[in-house]
Amino acid sequence: MNPFSLKSPNAIPAGETFTAFLIAVVAGARRFAHNSMPRADRAIGTLLGIERFPADDTIRNPFKRFTQGRLARTYEPLWGWQLERLPRREDGYSLGMVRKHNLFGHI
Repeated sequence: MNPFSLKSPNAIPAGETFTAFLIAVVAGARRFAHNSMPRADRAIGTLLGIERFPADDTIRNPFKRFTQGRLARTYEPLWGWQLERLPRREDGYSLGMVRKHNLFGHI
């Protein structure tokens, strides 16, 4: 499920771009401009098998493509995929708005 197709022969693969984004967030990036932090550390790229770490614009550009329709087409299958992995519960799931028990198991 890749919502984007990259046509440039110099394009960094979408999986590597997304991995670079996640690594930047884990490293403490709070803005797209901070995505260059891990780019300066060649060891991270080597460990992840990423030859060219994408620049902050390269990471930001796919997010600009998310229109309302594209978001729905991407999110709905992802949501279904997540739900398939939840273990079945006899009494189902709730959003946590109503708690039947407190931390000690009492009402």
